[in-house]
Amino acid sequence: MPLTSARPVTENAPHLRRALGRWDLVLLFVVAVANVNVVPVVAASGAVTIWLWLLALTFFFWPQGVAVIELSRLYPGEGGVYRWTKELFGDFHGFISGWCYWTNNVFYVPSVLLYLVGVCVYVGGERAVGLLDHRLFVFLVSFGLLWLLAGLNVRGLAVGKWVNNLGGIGTVVAATALVGLSMCVMHAHAATLPLSSFSPRGADWRLLSTFGVICFGLVGLELGSVMGDEILDPQHTVPSAVLWGDVISGAILAQEEIFGPVATVIPFSDETQALRIANDTPYGLAAAVWSRDIFKAFRVVKALRAGVVWVNHMQPTYVEAPWGGYKQSGFGRELGPWGMEEYLETKQVHINLNEQPIGWY
Repeated sequence: MPLTSARPVTENAPHLRRALGRWDLVLLFVVAVANVNVVPVVAASGAVTIWLWLLALTFFFWPQGVAVIELSRLYPGEGGVYRWTKELFGDFHGFISGWCYWTNNVFYVPSVLLYLVGVCVYVGGERAVGLLDHRLFVFLVSFGLLWLLAGLNVRGLAVGKWVNNLGGIGTVVAATALVGLSMCVMHAHAATLPLSSFSPRGADWRLLSTFGVICFGLVGLELGSVMGDEILDPQHTVPSAVLWGDVISGAILAQEEIFGPVATVIPFSDETQALRIANDTPYGLAAAVWSRDIFKAFRVVKALRAGVVWVNHMQPTYVEAPWGGYKQSGFGRELGPWGMEEYLETKQVHINLNEQPIGWY
């Protein structure tokens, strides 16, 4: 019986198109992480929430970013959290992870669509607001939006990704508008933040719920890895996109003058450039200078446009010294005799002790 050699049959195996680039993922992370809508909820608890932001960034957001970068490098395929759990802990745990992720979206997506319908109706004015009382209208519009989004993504991420891209651009625009409005309000009302507002007052259990809102607002870095097989070069694209997403989201938060959570490191070539970078900001509450040359340090201190400047250390202050900022960081001073002067009025008095009149000038 003659032997025949079998030729390997080559087929075009079905696969997903890789349509997501670096900036597509960056905008996805921005719209997922930089939740501007949580700002009013968090701000209601006062300036003390700065410490909650710092805790959330240190023990939640940054570790989340490191984990996403490392796991995306090791397991760059489709699935994200589901795939990582399956590879590390087995099929059962992978199923539980995927099931929880899916059920979360089953309730989350309709909630977002209802929220979107409500916002759009309010934009339409007083006449349109009454439509919110018609359940059939809300159902049909929300259901139609759900099918529209599903259709765009079935068509392919080359089209569907623009929903996320427009959302990311809209987030940046909205955050910029809020920053501009806050600067106008601070300038018009001469708003200041006293030191006492950053100190917690007793055991306030409401801060725990605020901390939960902050952490919820910082989730989303894992979303891009769910579409691993649709990302161009995922092992390199995801890490860089996560870093850029962190930077842009952090920049949005930093523009709100949140004291502490975001540190920006910028190189400079000489003293003049360093001063130009330090003063190129609408704020000027505090600054710090580190130098072994005390004369250079005092020269820089004099040129800095900040109300409080530390040399070779940071943070300590004294009630005898004035506290306050330049530019949009407030007007006037607190503490010491300067703080008392804010509650006093100065009167200019002229007395002529001569019989002859005094000229105008």
